[in-house]
Formats: sequence, structure tokens, C-alpha cells
Amino acid sequence: MKKTKQYFHSFAVITSVIVLTACSATEIKQTVGDTYNNVAATITGSEAPAWASAPLIAESQCNSFSYKNVENFLAVYASKENYSLKGTANEAGQRAMGTYMISAALINKAQTCMAEALELKETITLLEEEKQIILSGTSLSESEITRHREISAEANEAIVSYSQQVDELSPQKSESLVLGISTFLTGTYTTVRMEDAIADYTKKVAESSSNSAKSVKNNNSPTAWLNAIADVFDTTAGGGATIANIGSGLVPHMKKLYSTGEYLMEYSRKNNLTLPSNATEEFMSMGGWGDEE
Repeated sequence: MKKTKQYFHSFAVITSVIVLTACSATEIKQTVGDTYNNVAATITGSEAPAWASAPLIAESQCNSFSYKNVENFLAVYASKENYSLKGTANEAGQRAMGTYMISAALINKAQTCMAEALELKETITLLEEEKQIILSGTSLSESEITRHREISAEANEAIVSYSQQVDELSPQKSESLVLGISTFLTGTYTTVRMEDAIADYTKKVAESSSNSAKSVKNNNSPTAWLNAIADVFDTTAGGGATIANIGSGLVPHMKKLYSTGEYLMEYSRKNNLTLPSNATEEFMSMGGWGDEE
């Protein structure tokens, strides 16, 4: 009987060690995302990214935030370090995806506020679909990126078209438009910064390897390096595939965002809508984006 008790005790101790080891492994897995400054979620799988629970993104009402909230949100979840891609393709791809999704979420929020101010119900429904895509996990597939960009472009077209038909804006609608427009300009600016970071990382990888990107020999511009992604990375899996998914079609997407931003700046001027100087100055600093092509 004494030996039986000893065996049972030993078994219990071994079982406890196994359980504690498993828990430790889980905790380690859950904290991996901290390496990327909260851009990625702290756990893997289909969980929403950490920043998705921020009030700016989570709350649906447009009167629940100010432009200062947008600046604070970016300071926490998309600091300057997130626009510097380095390390392996997997590390760079994760960081690029996280920051790209944050920019997309901001633009989606901006478009929703503008659509609400203009009472574009069908557009609001579409934007809700896009929001669900963006917040569905810590990464986006190629098809998800394509769909979210399609919705974004359609929303921009509707906002531009209908805003031209509005003769008078109430104070409440003007406030929603100011928030929406300023957030849109900032979201576009952060997307451009991410685009530049991907192009710069692609260039550095190409220069440090025996891989030569023929398509950029005579055109050393960010957009040319984006187009050279397939020549530089293995785009069939891993980080190279993530970078390729973001970079593919990013140039025309950016051009649509930029042209919409230019229109919204002019629309604000004509309708005496005062935009935050930080938002307008950042956007204007991109001056003539894409003209190098």
C-alpha cells in the first residue's frame, strides 16, 4: 500500500509538471505579438488583432471620437518603428500586415462617418462588410485584401458622387464629415508610409542578395520596387507571400485613395469645413504621390 501511494504521488507530480509546462508554452505563445508593439494580436488563429478592441475602432458611432483620438490610437498601435521593416521576410511581413490593417481600419472608419453624414445606407452596409473582413484575424488573405479594396473604392466613388449633390450641411453632418475627412487623410498617409516601407525593404533585400530585380534597374522608385516583389521574394509561402499580397495591387489602390483625398480637401475648402492642420499637412506632404510612374 505504501508503494502504491508513492507511485500515485509521483504520477501526480509528473502530471502537474506537464500541465504547468503546457500553460507556460501557451503564455509564451500569447506574448509573441508584443514583439511587434501590439500591431499583431497577442494570440494566433482567428482572433481579432489587439487594436480592434480600441474604442476608436470598436465603437460604431462617429460622434464618439475626435481627431485627437485618431492621433493617440496611431501613437499606441502604429508608432514610427512599425514603418521600419527589418529582419526576415516573415518578421517584415507580419509587421507590414499589421500596420496595413490598421491603416485600412482607419480609412474604413472615415468612410463610414462620411457615408453616415451623407445618408448613404447601401454604402454603410458595404463598409460594415469590409470592417468584418479587416477585423477577422491578424492577417488578410489575397482574396480578402482584394475584396476590402473593392469596397473601399466603391465607397469613395459613392461619397464623391453624392457629396456633389448636397446643397447644405447641418452642423451635425458637418462635424461628421470633418471627422471622416481628417481620418481619411491620415489613413491614406499611413498607407503611403507602409507602401514606402515595403518598397524600401524589398530594395534592401534585393541589394543584399544575388537576386537582381531587372524591372527596377532603370526606375529606382518605390512603385517600381513594389512591382519587383515577385523577383525578390519567394511569394509562394511565408513572409514573401504576405508582402506580395499587400504589394499586389497596392499602387492603383493608393492612387484611388490619394485622388479621393485631394477631392475631399477641395470639398472642405469650398464648404468651409475646418480640418485639423496635422491631417492636412501630412497628406499634402505626399504631394503628387505616384507621379513618378
